[in-house]
Amino acid sequence: MSATATAAGAPRAASPFILSPLRDLALFVVTPALVLPAFWLARQAASVEQIALFVASFGALGHHLPGMLRAYGDRALFRRFRTRFLVAPLVLAAACVFANVKGFGSLALLVYLWGVWHGMMQTFGFVRIYGARGGGESPWASRLDFALCASFFYGAVVLSDTRLPHVLKLLSEAGAPLLPPAAVAGLRVFAKSAIAVAALLWLLDLARGLAAGRRPAPLRLLTVATSLGFWWYTNASLADMLVGIALFEVFHDVQYLTIVWMFNRNRAKQAPGELASWLRFLFGRSGALAGVYVGLVFAYGGLNLGARAVGEETLRAALLGVLAASALLHFYFDSFIWKVRDSETRRGLGLAEAGPAARPATAFSFGLGHAARWVAVALPFVLLAAAQATTGVVSADERSRALAAAFPQSPALQLEWGDAALARGDGETARVAYERALAARPGDVRALVGLGLALARLERPAEARERFAEAARRAPESAEPKLNEGVALLVLGRPAEAERQFREAAALGDESGQAALQLGRLTAARRSWGEAAGWFQLAARAQPQAAGPRLGLADALAATGRPDQALQHYAEAVRLEPQLAEAHYNMGNALAALGQADAARAAFDAAIAARPGFMEARHNRAVILLARGRAAEAEAELRTVLATRPDYTAAWRTLAAALAAQGRHREAQEAAARVAGRT
Repeated sequence: MSATATAAGAPRAASPFILSPLRDLALFVVTPALVLPAFWLARQAASVEQIALFVASFGALGHHLPGMLRAYGDRALFRRFRTRFLVAPLVLAAACVFANVKGFGSLALLVYLWGVWHGMMQTFGFVRIYGARGGGESPWASRLDFALCASFFYGAVVLSDTRLPHVLKLLSEAGAPLLPPAAVAGLRVFAKSAIAVAALLWLLDLARGLAAGRRPAPLRLLTVATSLGFWWYTNASLADMLVGIALFEVFHDVQYLTIVWMFNRNRAKQAPGELASWLRFLFGRSGALAGVYVGLVFAYGGLNLGARAVGEETLRAALLGVLAASALLHFYFDSFIWKVRDSETRRGLGLAEAGPAARPATAFSFGLGHAARWVAVALPFVLLAAAQATTGVVSADERSRALAAAFPQSPALQLEWGDAALARGDGETARVAYERALAARPGDVRALVGLGLALARLERPAEARERFAEAARRAPESAEPKLNEGVALLVLGRPAEAERQFREAAALGDESGQAALQLGRLTAARRSWGEAAGWFQLAARAQPQAAGPRLGLADALAATGRPDQALQHYAEAVRLEPQLAEAHYNMGNALAALGQADAARAAFDAAIAARPGFMEARHNRAVILLARGRAAEAEAELRTVLATRPDYTAAWRTLAAALAAQGRHREAQEAAARVAGRT
């Protein structure tokens, strides 16, 4: 909800409250004191991600509906702005669907920046309402309130180590170049200066008013303190961006839904003939219909969940584009349908009528000035979309590097940069990034684990193990540190200690399946095949798209005399990873054990194709050739094997058999002598 200044010296409203003292405090002014404990209670039952999705759907999207109800249900308002109400939805919906389907990042940037403006203007609107009701203001009060709100809202974003990087990411994803660290530092100096100047001027005006005998409205001052303070807390202080967005969104939505309900109730009493029948029914009957009002808001918000559930990618992008258009329409409509200077708005809010009368509607309601503002808003984003389409965007890796350099004190960005470096195999860069994260946030478990992985990459397993052990001490409920400590212990040649760590990780509910996979390998190594099969089965459930657990399970089943069951898992391992030579080889052995010689030879052929130097597979293929009476072919294969592996005892034994089958008994005896260790 936006606002415009009231005229100086406007008549004092009958009451300083919009609803009543208690309801104003609870629903408009000190609402954050209720939002925070409510969020804490919600966290006991749901994750931050679940709460954020709920708020984004039923709050952020749902609260668009009441403004639209007024826009299309208030006949007087519709007459004034007919062209805007008819043209804007079509233009914005088409533009947003196109931008979202094509993947233009400028749409997300526009929604975010306009959303900050929208939240700021609603706060400014409440400050002005309470200022108008309380009276006793200077002629500069409105402008100074605006400057204070704008500097605090955008200043908190610029000075936040989560919000500003988010904006810079959106900019780079939209086609803009990355800002160098010096530019980021300069922007922050400007933000601090703007806040300081705006706050100083606001306080000076307040002091001058007190000296002149003008008593400021207490609720105006309290609204400034609570709203700006809560915005600062949720944006500049909280490290978790999702939590900050959810908290302020609830505050914003409670204010908006309440003020719109009150306004439309007043409008239904003051000018019932100007409201459409359905709007008059909803707001003109009784307060009992408040439940219907909230239900409609929730139903509209449910569209977000429906759109996200669509499986087809292009259709989902189009539907989310429509919802982005809903947000922009909400911001746009609110910029002019709630102006406090308009007489109809003032009457609906219960304010004394003052200020200029509303301009009469024209055939072209946009007007040149209005069109110029639209161009000013849209042009930068159109240019960004053009840049993205022609030159592309910087890589995610380069973006992470630049943001980590610009925000060295941000643990989250250092972690992101460390993860990116580790993913491309750059252990040294990852080590530096994770150490910076730990310097900014000592004891951070994710940074400790990342540092351990970086040190392991740098072949420093003892140091890696120390970091993993520290992470495990700090997060005893987490499986990941224990899992990684176990891997480090394996590298250090301490399998018994490693197995203990893997078992503890598995007991903590390791969802990755890595602990079970490692336990399967360790128990298989000591030929505890039954236990190994159980661990590999757990790993296969956790990693349904990984071939390793399937191969381990198949080997364990084959070792316990169940080759028929093993074949199913070998086949699945081969399907998941066609170039996995061991899976083809072991499947060939299982097929040979079942007497399926042709299928076994085909499996050995596949193993050799995947790894030409796989001498065990070549030997076993020679065994099958020999069994089929093709001794000469078997001999040729075996001599290839022995040229590479002259100490391969089994190959000498099979060669002796192949030579004997060809009647070359003296050569067969020589080959057999090699097996026996004779010359």
